[in-house]
Amino acid sequence: MDNERDLAAADRVVHLLRHLGIERVHLVQGIAEAAAHPGMVASLALVTPAVSASSPLHQVAVSGTLVAPRLLIHSDAGPLSAAAAFVRAADALGLAEGGAAVDVGCGTGALTRRLAHRVGSAGRVIGADINAYLLREAAALARRQGLDQVISFEVGSAEALTFPDNRFNAALACTVLDEVNAERALAELARVVRPKGRVAVLVRAVDIPAWDSLPLRSELRAKVAARPNAGVTAGVCADGSLYRRFRAAGFRDVTMGPRFAIDRAEDALPEWRAYYEGSSVGVLSEPEATEWRAVAAHASAERSFLWASAYHCAVGTKP
Repeated sequence: MDNERDLAAADRVVHLLRHLGIERVHLVQGIAEAAAHPGMVASLALVTPAVSASSPLHQVAVSGTLVAPRLLIHSDAGPLSAAAAFVRAADALGLAEGGAAVDVGCGTGALTRRLAHRVGSAGRVIGADINAYLLREAAALARRQGLDQVISFEVGSAEALTFPDNRFNAALACTVLDEVNAERALAELARVVRPKGRVAVLVRAVDIPAWDSLPLRSELRAKVAARPNAGVTAGVCADGSLYRRFRAAGFRDVTMGPRFAIDRAEDALPEWRAYYEGSSVGVLSEPEATEWRAVAAHASAERSFLWASAYHCAVGTKP
């Protein structure tokens, strides 16, 4: 999601594993190697969106063949191009210079820093997340950009924010309500925002199938289209119920609707191409998977391979 590349993805994983006390790490290069060599994987670090149950990597994770207890590190950063959808949600808050905002579930603070640029040196932005490690990374990135006088970070749960009522002009929560109790989190976002303040929420859309531009034959296309989507737990919101919930919460001047995050083979990070390939071929036989890869390779060569995942977004004003 972050356009900055201060730390490579593999380095971030290693830093986190070291923080957790794991000293020996074997890094595999993508889904295929992890699936093919489960005996080499001491602890499985999975840094992807909620992975489809059909993914080979997911199958390895639940197979019991790993040589040490499984470690799943789950990040909802989403594909790189999802940044555009997240940025639109942040910008829809309409923050003015000198304003105050909170970014709930801020992670490494990419959107927190964007909000800080909006409010300027006279404003204040707080990033909240339950992951203290990510907050340390976020604070370091804020310092590097000279924003540490505008931004602060706090450990906190979206379901029970520590801030007083009516504290902020705006609140943002991207891919948070799809991981926590949505009713409680939405109520908390509304509570900490002042009257006439704005709230923006974006969640994964597990009710909208993924799409791609590959010219697959109809039988193959039907099998790929029927792949299971990432599951969700009870109480979370990762579908179109976001819109009903937003209305029920009493927000006014609501703008809402689904957004697609589109990746292109020539632009995407290799791990996201591998992730999409794994989720697609995981429901296919070996000959069908070979056929899919051949079609994808041809489409990539002619720069016509696109794929998209969906998010639900809602922005509204507190009465």
